Amino acid sequence: MIDINISGLITSLILMVVFALPIVYYAIKAGKKRKATKSLLRHYAAGKGLNLDELDTWRFTYGIGLDNSASQLIYMEKDGNPEVITIDLEQVERVDVQVSKLKSSQNGGSSIITDLQLSFIPNMPGKTPINLTFFSSEKFISLQNEFELVNKWKHKVEGILAQREKSEMEV
Repeated sequence: MIDINISGLITSLILMVVFALPIVYYAIKAGKKRKATKSLLRHYAAGKGLNLDELDTWRFTYGIGLDNSASQLIYMEKDGNPEVITIDLEQVERVDVQVSKLKSSQNGGSSIITDLQLSFIPNMPGKTPINLTFFSSEKFISLQNEFELVNKWKHKVEGILAQREKSEMEV
């Protein structure tokens, strides 16, 4: 017959709940922050007459969205007073990922990413490129998923630009 120590079982359950509570609390709080960031980005997009088909947020501070039908991209950085940038993809020739690195004298001379931006090069001569920050080492210690995210959005925009170019060639 199995002998169960009831007091040990109860103590173990209480300790599991005590240790799990902060994790559950953080997950709920992070979910609310993520939802608030998405809501704020949708609010700014609606104010510009855009309906976002796709959007991403990261670090509870940044957001990027795309309205495919209007060929518009919206970017938000809400560090204090939110900065919102809208880009008309009809006026973009190409998109590039800008990576700034710092050579480290430690770790065998490896390089550290200090800035990561998505750069929109306009199709009108004389206009300056628009750079959207995805990561800055001045604000954050290390990358999380920004490298994958910036490449995801680069490919999305390249797809739209290629589709536009294809439709222009058919006309």
